[in-house]
Order: sequence, then C-alpha cells, then structure tokens
Amino acid sequence: MDFTGRKGDEAIFFRAFSGIRTIVEHQIAEDDKVVSRVTMRADHTGEYQNILATRMRIRITFIDIAGVRLETSWRNGPNST
Repeated sequence: MDFTGRKGDEAIFFRAFSGIRTIVEHQIAEDDKVVSRVTMRADHTGEYQNILATRMRIRITFIDIAGVRLETSWRNGPNST
C-alpha cells in the first residue's frame, strides 16, 4: 500500500473510532529499520466497513516496520551539509 492509500484508510478508521490510545509495547532498531509492536485501544463510535457503531471497546495489536533514512548530518550541527 502506498502512502496515499494508507492515509485514506487511517481517515476512515479515525472517523469510526474515538478515545484512541496507542501503546508501543516493544521497539527494536537495527541498521535502517525500526520494528514496533503496538497495541491500540478505541471505542467503536461510528460506522466502519458497513458495521454501525457498537459502542464497544476494541483492541488491535500490530507490527509496524519502518525504514529510516537520514538526510542531514548532525556531526557539526543541524544546519551542516
């Protein structure tokens, strides 16, 4: 999924759920990758995937893998090239 698709999915999710709490349970970084195990809790307060609001509390656990690329050298300060 590309960035635009992911943002669209997130917008739909955030319209359907409120009181969202996110906890990073574990996080590991190596080389240019950061892996996180995340737990999210929220209340189902709006329609989501044709399911009307249930007012139920949900819990979602997921793994997120991010690639990291440094664009700036901080050796001599943030404005160095």
